Amino acid sequence: MDLLRGVAVAGMFFFSLVATFSDSLPLLLLHNIPGRFLPGDLVLSLFLFSSGVSLSLMRQRYASSFDSGMWLKLIRRLSWMVLVSLFITPFSVGEPFGMDEMMLNLVLTIPALFIIGLGEFVNLGAIFFIWVLIAVLGKFGQLVDPTISYLGGYPLCFAWLPMVLAGSLTTSRNYLTSIQRSAIWIVTLLILCIFSGPPDKLNLAPSFGALSALIGELCLDIFKRSKLRLVWLEYFGSKPLRMWVLMFALLGPLRLYAETSLHQSQLTFKPTEAVAMALLWMLVSYVISKGIDRARRASASATAR
Repeated sequence: MDLLRGVAVAGMFFFSLVATFSDSLPLLLLHNIPGRFLPGDLVLSLFLFSSGVSLSLMRQRYASSFDSGMWLKLIRRLSWMVLVSLFITPFSVGEPFGMDEMMLNLVLTIPALFIIGLGEFVNLGAIFFIWVLIAVLGKFGQLVDPTISYLGGYPLCFAWLPMVLAGSLTTSRNYLTSIQRSAIWIVTLLILCIFSGPPDKLNLAPSFGALSALIGELCLDIFKRSKLRLVWLEYFGSKPLRMWVLMFALLGPLRLYAETSLHQSQLTFKPTEAVAMALLWMLVSYVISKGIDRARRASASATAR
């Protein structure tokens, strides 16, 4: 789970930074382009998928959805996310608590946790109900104007819930195997492509959700079977909130400089320079985070003595 979430967090880190460093990127390094499906579009949905895995594992540790221990742990996590969002959302979307990736994950957590507690078939039913609803609503006109609301805004945040619920299904051992789930996502993807169009993140196409569920399922299964270990990626996955903060520690000032000095949201470095600087800041952030861990251990050791 940490490896899958680490891939998503590192992807968010990389694609967000390169998009700020350069205004002349090749198409494959871009994301959030209306009417396009690009590799960078998957990082959010994979993060939501891995969040579903995490929530399901947490739910299984407690006897019921109303266990006080679970809710205390959840409240602490959500409180930190609210605090971080207060400072970051003005840079990410231009207003405090505006809809961005972190706020989306935050508002989906509680409804996802309740649905997860109702069992595997209820989860599947909720997933398909939401996808069908979005497909039907899309027949009556464009659901989202990306120039006005990112990710559909709060009114349409439920459209992303199936990606969290799909992740939660991977921890169930009662009914469906990973192969059966993958087959379900493939068939669903083909049907949704016919009735609601090809995968499109910004237009909330249900086929994008089904494709994300399939890719998340396959990645998690491959990681489990191969027992692949990428320590730095797993570390990114174990510290998503901290990495989000470290990303915006650089991204926020850069965007502010670009908007005030260049009158645009991007700097003007070459694509190769943008990639190199993004990778460098990821390395720097890893070192900084490790330093924070070491300082905390030293402080705890000194307190114990």
